[in-house]
Amino acid sequence: MNRQFLLTALFLLTSLGCNKLDTTYLSYRGESINGVRVFADILRDKGHIVDVWPSMRDQLYYGYDTIIILDHSHSHPSEELTAELLNHFEMGDAYEILYVGRDLDVTPHYWESIAQKLKETNQPEEAMKAMNEARQEMDSQMSRKSGDTDDENDPIIFTVKKNRTAIETLSQINLISFDEDAEEIEDEQESIEIDCDWRILRTMVPIEEAEILWKTNEDEPLLVAVYHDYMTIYGMSSAYPLLNGALTNPSNRNVVDELDNLFVPDGKIALVTSGRLLNSDNEDSQMWRLLKVFPHPWIVGQLFLFMIMFCLWKFPIFGRPRREEYQDLKRFGTHVEAFGDLLKLTRQRSFAIKKIREWKTRQSVTQRHGVKN
Repeated sequence: MNRQFLLTALFLLTSLGCNKLDTTYLSYRGESINGVRVFADILRDKGHIVDVWPSMRDQLYYGYDTIIILDHSHSHPSEELTAELLNHFEMGDAYEILYVGRDLDVTPHYWESIAQKLKETNQPEEAMKAMNEARQEMDSQMSRKSGDTDDENDPIIFTVKKNRTAIETLSQINLISFDEDAEEIEDEQESIEIDCDWRILRTMVPIEEAEILWKTNEDEPLLVAVYHDYMTIYGMSSAYPLLNGALTNPSNRNVVDELDNLFVPDGKIALVTSGRLLNSDNEDSQMWRLLKVFPHPWIVGQLFLFMIMFCLWKFPIFGRPRREEYQDLKRFGTHVEAFGDLLKLTRQRSFAIKKIREWKTRQSVTQRHGVKN
């Protein structure tokens, strides 16, 4: 309830122009309506340990039960990502990998909702502006290319095709119910319907080996599975019901609940917010890989120690104080005279004259013997 209230408050604030609407896709930090912070929090509430990674990397091979890859691409997994997934089949510890493709995001639906609320509050001009924003976002998303299948890159789970001229809104989806007490016989698998609010534009085309787990009422696949010896890879056509803005609708929580049934209970999940690979072309990766090679760590450590010693020598903060050169103290007489004037104002003239004479005596002795004080 608190999370839903906060997101609703966020939408209202942005509709009033208090903040610029954040629509960053798959953002984990911040308050993007297309982010995945709420999805990660729901998984944590279900007992999972969730680590969020911005890209695929070597650390994901070990220690995780489930890897969820949310891709920015409107196509199937890239050739590099496909090769990385095949490596996980052979060397990874994960029991299942969920690859989630990209179709529509929540932005057009958000502006439509804002326009509807503005109409209800008798603000026709503002409602018209919101509808214009919705149309622009809709046209922009419908014009994006889905990415045709490359013959040289065999799909590992599914491909996509754009065959709709209008966006379809799914209010219900059909899925196979996984009952632990049920026998694993395909004919006895029970199909159930759950409510949702899922908008789709593109169509998933699974490979022949894939089993359809979720589908629309027209038998169009939404979630498929390919079973390997030690790992299962799932393919989901769209991340729409997993985005922050979509999860304000309680019916989309049903989608997350059913998705969680596929994962290892209370397992450790790696949530990867892009299909990008962290490789040698990345400067940060190149630097860290360089430091892992002997004797580079020793060289860098010695240089760092030398810099610390140089700073301590140049700007000492410990040990004996630095010897400073003596300064000429002739100007100090003006301070003594000022002190005498001050005593004179306080009606202690005799004491002031005494102090001035003592100073002049010391000054004459210093000049006669050539000794500096």
